[in-house]
Amino acid sequence: MTPIITSRDLGAVRSLPRAVIFFWANWSIPAIQSRVVVEQTKVMEKVLPLPVPYFVADVSDQSGELWDALREWLLADDTATEQAVWSGSGMLLWLRSGKVVHQMIDPMNYAPGDVAAVSERAFSLV
Repeated sequence: MTPIITSRDLGAVRSLPRAVIFFWANWSIPAIQSRVVVEQTKVMEKVLPLPVPYFVADVSDQSGELWDALREWLLADDTATEQAVWSGSGMLLWLRSGKVVHQMIDPMNYAPGDVAAVSERAFSLV
């Protein structure tokens, strides 16, 4: 997963035709468990006809430039939830041209194949 470090990085990710953002919190057991599922999903998705770029936003500190940019963006997006930056669950957001088209609060509770199926649906690959 490619890290999103600055608000400028976030803007670049939001300009992509498709992207998945994983919200990482180093203090969270659910985020650690969710990251394993996300990594396994990325391997499975290599066979898809269109690439699905995965990014990681580290929200461990719950402060700073990226934190502020993420909160501002999520509050302005009527389909997203600000819970992504607060929960520590390892939330996933699927974006199409910067707009959230799907969110998964707790990837750790899903099989990698189920998460890959969400990508297929979110990006109309099936």
